[in-house]
Amino acid sequence: MGHGLTVPKYRPPSSPGEMLNKEFIKPLGMTQQAFADVLGIDRPALNMIINGRRRISPEMAVRLSIVLGTTPDFWLNGQMICDLYETRRSPLVARLRKQLRPLRKRQKAS
Repeated sequence: MGHGLTVPKYRPPSSPGEMLNKEFIKPLGMTQQAFADVLGIDRPALNMIINGRRRISPEMAVRLSIVLGTTPDFWLNGQMICDLYETRRSPLVARLRKQLRPLRKRQKAS
């Protein structure tokens, strides 16, 4: 797939929100409200991220990277892995696999 991203095939990947909660918020001993305050967002928005009902946006990735000393890429890559996992299992992809064909390189005339 490139870029060192690995999308699991047989189990859902951990969501960025799940990682945020388990690896950062809980070890810091913070409540969701306290962490939301640090990020400058409201608690319901943070709760939606933690519970996988809201995606990590580029802006949120920057906020998290500043507050936690990570990189925006860390959060966006995690979100992309989750998005690809879900998309690959969607009815849309099944339809697209039937409708679309790979392009073939044309042979150059000699």
